Amino acid sequence: MLRNRTMRRLRNTGGVTLVEVMVALVILLLVFMGLMQSALLSIDHNLRNNLRDEAVAIADQRMNGRLNDDSNTRFDGLRTVPFDTLAATATWPAWTPTIKVTRDLKNVGKPFNVSSRIRNYDANTIRIDVAVGWNHRNENALQAPTNTEYVHRITTLRRR
Repeated sequence: MLRNRTMRRLRNTGGVTLVEVMVALVILLLVFMGLMQSALLSIDHNLRNNLRDEAVAIADQRMNGRLNDDSNTRFDGLRTVPFDTLAATATWPAWTPTIKVTRDLKNVGKPFNVSSRIRNYDANTIRIDVAVGWNHRNENALQAPTNTEYVHRITTLRRR
């Protein structure tokens, strides 16, 4: 009798059942889905950061010079233009027409819109604003002055 019990136990320990395998596969599937979602979220945030960094660089180039638009026309930096010329071309509160700039990010041409405006505070001080806008997945309302989802703005004051 003792021998029959041990024989039954030895026969039942030969492997796993189909139900156990299915449960293990479902658990693995849930773990991999979580990992995939976190990887996709990380890639999206990385792309957003790259777009924002590029917008900061474009705004700096427009303010200081060296910015080329899609037609490869070089623009003088707004800080390098003579004070009297800037004061005479004040556009406040209107923004200048948008300049289209395309940058290659991860082998994809990404368009950026650049606008600027100038305000005379007094005879010796002017304010210069530069706005750079871009779209990312069309998930937000469009913002002025670039009519894009995201806008990075920088401002500087210039004295005579």
